[in-house]
Amino acid sequence: MNAFYSNRGTIGYPMFKNITLQTRLIGSFLFIGLIVFVMALLAWFVTNELNQSINSLTLNDIPSLSGVWKIKEGQTQIQSAQRLLFNPEITVSERESVITEIQNAWKQINEGIAQYDATPSTEEELKEYNLLKENLGTWEKVHEKLLKVEQKINQDGIKNPWKKQLELILQGQPETIAANIQKRLDLRNQMDFEIKKQEESLFKTTILQAKKVVNINENFISDTQKEVEQNVGRSIFWISVGIAIVPITAITLGFVISRQITSQIFNVIRVAEQISLGNLTTKIAADSNSKDEMNRLLTAFQTMTQNLNTLIRQV
Repeated sequence: MNAFYSNRGTIGYPMFKNITLQTRLIGSFLFIGLIVFVMALLAWFVTNELNQSINSLTLNDIPSLSGVWKIKEGQTQIQSAQRLLFNPEITVSERESVITEIQNAWKQINEGIAQYDATPSTEEELKEYNLLKENLGTWEKVHEKLLKVEQKINQDGIKNPWKKQLELILQGQPETIAANIQKRLDLRNQMDFEIKKQEESLFKTTILQAKKVVNINENFISDTQKEVEQNVGRSIFWISVGIAIVPITAITLGFVISRQITSQIFNVIRVAEQISLGNLTTKIAADSNSKDEMNRLLTAFQTMTQNLNTLIRQV
């Protein structure tokens, strides 16, 4: 029976036969620490990917989309204000307000261009964006030309040449029509012709091109959102794995090592009790080649009982 207990510490756990108790304990803590380190490293990589996706979303995609919307909205505001400006019944104060609105809209467009230029772009996106800027530049030239015509019409206060022509005819002054009113009528006809021929088509073309750039950036944002969701899913998965693995590993190692150590300690105690009772014939099965501290202690007890038996025989 004693021999069985003496061997139990090594027979039950042969993998620990040549490993010291100190090495086992340190190795267990290092193994748990390694698992924690690996889980932390995985969490860092996943968090880093998530951070890159969020940075791409907040620093690139959203500012780009916002810049295009500023351009698009600014152009729409200019178009709406321009229609009011070309209204022959507009008052002086209303005209000044419309001019201010157009200037502010151009500031918004320039801000949108600067904001978009500051963000990185793909080759496809840059191609569509350059085409948008080209169309916008052409539309701007036509718009400025129309503003100059409008300014000429308002130079002598004749904002509505048709109404003025009718008034002069009713007053019986047709000779004045050919000199001054006709000039304003020609400018009005020129402005209407330019609007129908170039300005409206250029405006529609620019708006459609802006929508293409908007769609590209919305697709980028959608893709980035999917990446963020995937990264969040991976983060949750690895955190859950870490929460499950680390405690289970720690409990398992603690149970195995503590059971092995206590079993060996109980064996040593039983052998010591037998020797203390004077039973020097107890068989102690110990592996003298093992580096385990308990086996070394059993080996020492074995040597001691052998020496005591030899001494007793000699006496």
